[in-house]
Amino acid sequence: MSVGEGLEALEPETCLELLRRHPSRVGRVAVADDGRRPTIMPVNYAVDDDAIVFRTAEGAKFSAAVRQAYVAFEVDDVDVAWKEGWSVLVRGQAEGVTDPEDLERVRALPLQPWARGARDHFVRIRPETITGRRLR
Repeated sequence: MSVGEGLEALEPETCLELLRRHPSRVGRVAVADDGRRPTIMPVNYAVDDDAIVFRTAEGAKFSAAVRQAYVAFEVDDVDVAWKEGWSVLVRGQAEGVTDPEDLERVRALPLQPWARGARDHFVRIRPETITGRRLR
């Protein structure tokens, strides 16, 4: 569906496929650290079924998961030379992955943080909405 000249709205299934195939597997998570001030941080991610999973240390992202806060997750890919690309936005509730079976599965995902230091906590974002646009 066209949403403007050169912009195409993407179906949720297409968005998830783009997230699965994104070569860098780097996205951005937006959390409200005190309920008012948004903070946006890069994360390495993987897609598990239709959920976004990333590893983190204790801090704002982990705190958001503990309190099951609503977050936004965004990934884009652009080709500057061709002036084309896409953007996907996932909004949903963050939660810590603590179930032993779930932990075993997410530990097997191709999920290696680039940041140094221990990233021992797994966070999952269960999408409530998945939207995307492609620019051609």
